Amino acid sequence: MVKRFVIIVIGLIFVVSGIVMIFSGRDMEKRCSEEVEGNIIGIVEDKKLPSGRPKEEGSYYDADKVYYPVVEYQAGDETISKKYSVGDERIKYKVGQKITIKYNPNKTDEYLIKDDDGKNYVGIILIVIGAISILVGFFNKKLK
Repeated sequence: MVKRFVIIVIGLIFVVSGIVMIFSGRDMEKRCSEEVEGNIIGIVEDKKLPSGRPKEEGSYYDADKVYYPVVEYQAGDETISKKYSVGDERIKYKVGQKITIKYNPNKTDEYLIKDDDGKNYVGIILIVIGAISILVGFFNKKLK
């Protein structure tokens, strides 16, 4: 019974985390209403992730690293240069690449890259994992 309870609680935590992540992303999309052209001025290799996948020879990414684009854009009279908050294990952007930025006019250094929906995918994955855990907790008769 304790194992079932723990699995169900963990599943609920995953589901709630996924929902919060999706809604916070949507809230940011509402706040970031000004659209401008931005420029990728750098790529930051930031942190290592635990990964069981071997690095593919000759690949353009290393699964042990996360890459974040550094974006520059004009917000009114101000030029903003800031590392994007969403990273990826592959390099999605090239230095010098032009992209569309949506920024918050009330807080000009808060922005998102238009058409970059990486946060929603993570939220959806968390919800699916949580739902599976909840189902396993409820229906697996071997757990006690």
